[in-house]
Amino acid sequence: MKFQISNLKFQILVFTIHYSLFTVSIAFSASEGGHEGGSDLIWRVINFAVLAGLLYFLLAKKLKGFLRDRSESIKTALSEAKAAKEEAERKYREYEAMAALLDRKIVEIADELRAEGIAERDRIIEEAKKTAEKMMEQAKTTIEQEIKKAREGIRGEVANLAVIMAGEMLKREIKPDDQERLIREYLDRMRLH
Repeated sequence: MKFQISNLKFQILVFTIHYSLFTVSIAFSASEGGHEGGSDLIWRVINFAVLAGLLYFLLAKKLKGFLRDRSESIKTALSEAKAAKEEAERKYREYEAMAALLDRKIVEIADELRAEGIAERDRIIEEAKKTAEKMMEQAKTTIEQEIKKAREGIRGEVANLAVIMAGEMLKREIKPDDQERLIREYLDRMRLH
């Protein structure tokens, strides 16, 4: 608002100066007519001096005030611009430091993730090895059990076949007296145990 009032005063000053120059130029261009007399140059100079003095008296303080206000507003604007520039530079340095910190954090996080990935890979490989070893042990145990079952099955079959064959052989070769004797021996053995 202060600048607008000063601007208004300045416009009034400019208008007054233009008006004065315009009226003086009209007065100078007027022709002398019908008078025979001396020159009115002295009156013109006096008129101009009075007008200039009056303008100076009326506008000098306002013009000085306007120029002082304008100078102060320019100084204020310059100091504000300087402060804004310093603030912007400070913020720039601050953001630059933050960007550098973020870059370091990104590198740290990437390194941590890489290390975690390697550790996870190693853990998975170790777990897979353990699982494979367990599976191999289970397979060996299963194979051994199956072999043992097969052997027992074969032994059972062989024993059955042997019993059948022995039974057939005994039928052919054992007489009723031998059979009674074998039964007695078997029963005697059972009593001892």
